[in-house]
This record gives sequence, structure tokens and C-alpha cells, in this order.
Amino acid sequence: MRTSEINSGIKALDEVLQGIRLGDNVVWQVDRLEDYRYFAAPFAEAAIGAGRRLVYLRFASHPSVLAPHPGLETIELDPSLGFDYFTREVHLLIEAHGPEVMYVFDNLSALVVEWATDESLANFFQITCPFLFELNTVAYFALTRGQHAHYAVARIRDTTQILVDVYHTKDQMHIHPIKVWDRYSPQMFLPHLVAGENWHPLSQSREAAEVLTSARQSPLLETTQPLAPWESVYQKLSDYSKTSSGFDEGDPEQLALKQELGRMLIGHHPVFNRLADRYFTLE
Repeated sequence: MRTSEINSGIKALDEVLQGIRLGDNVVWQVDRLEDYRYFAAPFAEAAIGAGRRLVYLRFASHPSVLAPHPGLETIELDPSLGFDYFTREVHLLIEAHGPEVMYVFDNLSALVVEWATDESLANFFQITCPFLFELNTVAYFALTRGQHAHYAVARIRDTTQILVDVYHTKDQMHIHPIKVWDRYSPQMFLPHLVAGENWHPLSQSREAAEVLTSARQSPLLETTQPLAPWESVYQKLSDYSKTSSGFDEGDPEQLALKQELGRMLIGHHPVFNRLADRYFTLE
């Protein structure tokens, strides 16, 4: 069953990757949501056309990746309730839907906004991806390039079956397969120009170098100890506390920062949030 191929909805993509297979988790590293939608929408259309179950997991504040369509099941989830709750809910619904279901996830980068660390994002992927693999599903994910530490993306790369970079150079879209598990062709791992029905591998070293140089203008965060979102909020609050007037909860901006930090650390739990608003300090 592992070799059963699934139509991606884009013939040229199937040729580059030598087909998407049951069990594949496919991660698209993009600069903008439209690029993810470019690949996810045809995949969804092909899945529905083939009579397969298609589930769209909706959890981010960004615009929908997939438009409503007969045959598409959209499930809304709330990651603000915390890593444990969200992960449990995702696993329960995956288990309930069973094998050979097609999935499209919202951009995973949105989870860092809620959970405040790349570590939690990588943990979520590393425990969800193998579960999807065992059930012979196919799942599409996206990451926003440049928003995550190298170590987190490396963990996702090591876990997924397929990782593809998508970027634009001189108003032209290119893809660059970084990992394609258990498949190989001489041109598979070259950058490809996305042009109509025929995608052209950039076999000339100069062309490839120009494209890859452009892609690196938005590099991954190289630090192994990145500044997490909660640390950024804490630093702003700390700066306020060091002023002559000190931290002032009467200032709407400072109060909002304090409440945001509490939400990042505790999650959306009304009772705990009220206690944090009352007793939480920077000391």
C-alpha cells in the first residue's frame, strides 16, 4: 500500500516528485499563503474528484486555504487552548476518520503565535506525522520561511516524507524539493521553474545559483536558541518596568502586553487568566 500513488492535481508536480504516495506528509515552505494555496487547491480538487475523503483542518487566523466545496469536510480547531488540548483533538479526529483520508492543514507557523515556541510546533509535527503515516493518509502542511529556528525546521524535515521549498525569482515561481523519501531521479532535487504544464529543471549551475541565492534572502533563523514570542513580549514589559515610572497597568498598552504574556504562558483558561491578571508580576 505504501506505493499507491495519489494524484496531486498537478501533473508536472507528480513528475518531479515521482508521485505522491499514501503515507506521505508533504510540507511546503513558502513566503506567502497564496503559494501554499497554489498547490493545496488542485490536490483537494483531485481528491474530491477521485471520491476520496478530504478534511481541511482550520485553526489559523489567516484566510482559508480551501474554499467550501461539496465533498470537503472543514473542521475548526482552537490552538489557543494549548498544545496538549490541540494535539489531543487532532489525534482523536485523525483516529476517528480512519485510513486513506486526505488532509490539508492551515499554515503551521500560526501555531507559534499561540504556543510561543518553535519547540512546541516541532513536537506537534513529530508526534502527528507518524500517526498520519501509519494510517496511509496524505497530508499537506505549510511553513512560512524565515519565521522558525533552524533546529525546528530540521526536526520537521527529518520527520516528514516530502519537503519542498517554494519561492519567487524575477516574478517567476520556483520549487526546490529538499527531501523526497524513498524516491530518486537525476533531476528531482534541482530547482524547477514552474511554468504552465511543463516545469523546467534548472540544470545550468548559473541559473540554479541565482534562484537559490534569491531564496536565501529570507533565510531560516540560524540560531539554536531563538528569541521566542513570549520572550519578546516579556522584554517589552521589562523595558517598561525599568523606566522611572515603572510598570503601569493603567496604561492600555502595558496592560495588553501583560495579558498577552499570561495567555502565552497559561493558555486560554478564564479562571487562571483572571488569577494571572490579579497576581502575576514581572518580579
